[in-house]
Amino acid sequence: MVTLDGVHHLCVVALSHEEQGSSIACSDIISFLKDELRVPSGATYDIRATPEIGDAESASVRENLKIAGYRFVGDL
Repeated sequence: MVTLDGVHHLCVVALSHEEQGSSIACSDIISFLKDELRVPSGATYDIRATPEIGDAESASVRENLKIAGYRFVGDL
């Protein structure tokens, strides 16, 4: 699960079995998923956003995840 926090300009990333995730810069999300969480390319994710998030920022995160091979659950 990826939550885009527009107020703090961060992404909160949590695995499905975690109650709380890790707050990171949205620009670091791919390296965090691959290097820290060891989530393989091809894994699925869901995304949420606070109302303060801009469309461009949200689209950028989604595009970066897609390029890295992650699949949005809504596209399945």
